[in-house]
Amino acid sequence: MGLFLGGAALSKVSTLGLFPLAGAALLFAQLRQAGVLERRTTAVRDEGRSWPFLPSPFVLLPFAIAFTFCAWWYWRNYQLYGDLLGWNAFLDAVGRRPHPATLAQLWGERVGFVQAYWGLFGGVSVPMPDWTYTVLNLAMSLALVGLGWGALQAVMRRRVTVTDVALWTLLVAWIVMLLIGLIRWTSLTWASQGRLVFPAISAVSALAAFGLAWLWRGLPWLVVGFMAALSAAVPFAVIAPHYAPPPELTAAQISAITHPVDTNFGGEIKLLGYDLETESVLPGESVQLTLYWQSQIAMDRNWSIFVHVVDDEGIIVAQRDRYPGMGALPTTLLRPGQTFAERYVIPIPETGYAPSAAHLEVGLYDLADRTRLPIMPVPGLGAVGHEALTIASLEIRARLGSVPNPLRQNFDDQIELSGYEMDRRTLRPGETMRLTLYWQALAPVRLNYSVFAHVRGEGETLWAGQDGWPQKGASPTATWRPGQIITDAYDLTLESQMPPGMYDVEVGLYDAATLKRLQLVADDGRPTDADFLYLSKIRVIAP
Repeated sequence: MGLFLGGAALSKVSTLGLFPLAGAALLFAQLRQAGVLERRTTAVRDEGRSWPFLPSPFVLLPFAIAFTFCAWWYWRNYQLYGDLLGWNAFLDAVGRRPHPATLAQLWGERVGFVQAYWGLFGGVSVPMPDWTYTVLNLAMSLALVGLGWGALQAVMRRRVTVTDVALWTLLVAWIVMLLIGLIRWTSLTWASQGRLVFPAISAVSALAAFGLAWLWRGLPWLVVGFMAALSAAVPFAVIAPHYAPPPELTAAQISAITHPVDTNFGGEIKLLGYDLETESVLPGESVQLTLYWQSQIAMDRNWSIFVHVVDDEGIIVAQRDRYPGMGALPTTLLRPGQTFAERYVIPIPETGYAPSAAHLEVGLYDLADRTRLPIMPVPGLGAVGHEALTIASLEIRARLGSVPNPLRQNFDDQIELSGYEMDRRTLRPGETMRLTLYWQALAPVRLNYSVFAHVRGEGETLWAGQDGWPQKGASPTATWRPGQIITDAYDLTLESQMPPGMYDVEVGLYDAATLKRLQLVADDGRPTDADFLYLSKIRVIAP
């Protein structure tokens, strides 16, 4: 047991919960052996004196072995990170939530959590069919009903022994302890995945089997049979098709391409044409595009395909970059003459600037060194810098509303950003952009919050910013009436040494006394991890 506990403690921090459970199990075994649980008096005679039951010191032996086996790892964590568990270093690597998640927020992540418990493959991106999760969740629900019914029957018939209670408590306690640790961990980082409760899968499965059997003895076998069939089928019916390369195009499919372009990239691969499902979108909607390709030679690089939505200011509004076949068809494996189709769904940000005349650009590049495949010129097709091909125009329409760029971005159920406006989105270093925000109180606001408006570059570098109460202090948030629109302008002057490129504009609100930011709330009422909002990007050009 000592080696088991020590090995578990080295493999996963959550298994530290096994230590108190192991101690309880050993103590229970000694109490039962000594007859204490049967209410018999057990004593040890020593020089005529009677002593009550004392645990054997051998109970400590497994823990001494476990400590010897695993303590070095936790001491190493403390030496390196000042943290026995190493959580701080791990959180720095995987990323922290801006705010610890609430129970309501974690409950809102339950669907993906349950899916990851039953089976969610490919880096939690390849789910099984929805009906399989429905059947499995139904089986677990029946098991819970069966457990409740069985426990009630046992109590009513007075068939519950101390040993029964201890064994059931041990199973339930392990699940509860693991869930408590999981809630703590997932409140700090984005990790709501059911695989994290796999250390308790034996306890969960045992309880589920007992619960189903109490309803009907044949029910556990039906569930096990279904799960066995599902396990056998999923690799072939779900996982393999997801990673299968796209099929070659038929002559009929090539002739049916809506917009043929026949553009050659570097003599290595040719864009035969494209199909565009819509030429007009609203912010928050998606552009759906299919590209048709043909390999020209045996390639020695794995080229990535990019599709950019570029507006009339030359700003990339949205993009999709990936290897062909969603990663399943590296270009080094393509045969000369091989054809395939690639479909893209490109979401337009809800905060995208509108109305705007945009276009779609397509190209290829090497992810390792960012080298782009040049376009072999074709007159009249609009190659941009000979590295990207403009294939179609796209209108980004504005939503209906009384303010520019209408939005409904909810900050902590108190304040809504209803819209925004920029007087310019292409600037030179040292120039100033006026950003106008349109706020609306959703309810009486108790505190006077400060607004921040920042221009950020790579690595969160701050290149321009302004913080303060709305309307330069003339309109504190505590004075706002619900429904009232507040027009709030900020002058953002760029740093003179700012390099050319695309930059994010972020806004939000915070309490100046505590520096705590207001969190954004999703449409379904759940708080999100975000405590700021990206607006349209801006483009900085050379002086």
